[in-house]
Amino acid sequence: MSSLRALVGAFGDEVAFLTGRGRATLLVILGLPLFYPTVMSWLYEGNVAIERPTLVVDEDGSELSRQLQIRLDATQEIRIVGRPGTVSDGIEAVRRGDAEMLLWIPADFTRSIQRGRTGRLPFWVDSANMVTYAGGMPGLTNVVGSLNEDLGARFFMDKGMTTAQAEARVMPVLRDDHIRYRPSMGYGDYLISGVFAVVVQQVVLIGMTLSFGMACDLGRRRGRGRHGLADLAGRAIAHLPIYLFGSAVLVFVMFPLAGWTLLKPAALFGLFAMLVVSLLPMALVCARLARDRFDAFLLLMFLSTPMFMASGYAWPTDRMPGWVQAVAACFPLTPALQGSRTVATATGDLGSVVPQILHLALLFAAWALVLIVSVAASRGLDHRRSARLQNDPVST
Repeated sequence: MSSLRALVGAFGDEVAFLTGRGRATLLVILGLPLFYPTVMSWLYEGNVAIERPTLVVDEDGSELSRQLQIRLDATQEIRIVGRPGTVSDGIEAVRRGDAEMLLWIPADFTRSIQRGRTGRLPFWVDSANMVTYAGGMPGLTNVVGSLNEDLGARFFMDKGMTTAQAEARVMPVLRDDHIRYRPSMGYGDYLISGVFAVVVQQVVLIGMTLSFGMACDLGRRRGRGRHGLADLAGRAIAHLPIYLFGSAVLVFVMFPLAGWTLLKPAALFGLFAMLVVSLLPMALVCARLARDRFDAFLLLMFLSTPMFMASGYAWPTDRMPGWVQAVAACFPLTPALQGSRTVATATGDLGSVVPQILHLALLFAAWALVLIVSVAASRGLDHRRSARLQNDPVST
């Protein structure tokens, strides 16, 4: 009963703190799910990197080269923004960032094709930004491939073949694409569910550590004494509804407001809720290290970016060193990010991410054990310190 009273007392104290002297913490917890996702949604509003600026140096000036340029400009991926006089001028413009790609149509392009030789199309692309590179390069490849097919079919049609026969000779294999889960191919749709999962993590870690840090500023020590775990549990329970509310805002307000793809909001909210619960023991471990309010942000700066980069969302985990994979598996954000993309755009079903849910449950238990051990160690240290003070008359 004494532990239960301690838990209830800590719950009430934390509620009073968050609505009183620690209300800055509450403002941060409630503000992050609105401010951060709004900014990110605005930044990625375009969703798809289209109409990448391209330069064309046309030294051929033929009907075929003009047809090629018309096709390029008609694609979604490419927009011709200039026609420099020389190739060197074009390369320099790409180097300056005035355009991302340069196509050179040599003077003998059409003549080479008419004489049965290969017409070459030198092409330069700025690959510093992988998103724009991945958009523009396939656009050019598809246009050149289509032009090749048309020229090949026309050759056989001039020999007396029908259109179907000519196309079958030139294209004996046709690609049959089935774009699933993200039909728009939008980068924003891919990124945003992961970003929102990171927001959930930031809210939990910042909220808990900032609350404990501000309490330390006021001379309050939390999670100490015989009922230290009950004290921590009561404070975590006080925070839990706020974090769940923030997760609900992300899923049920920010997703539809920004127009991002989401199959079943309830499923994604369920995954975010499990992420919140699994993060609480880890957040309490970090919060106990915060000696003031500034430690909260220092801890977050130290943890947040490495956890995201090692999660496998931005780069496949199988291409990382083994020890990095092992460390990343210790953070709840890793399985949550793995599951969020599947739930948001692929299945809309929590049953499809059972391994990730079990991983979250395991991490909750593991971090809870770390918390229990750390509280016990602190209690033993406090006892030894108290004993030394009692036996040392100078210190007394």
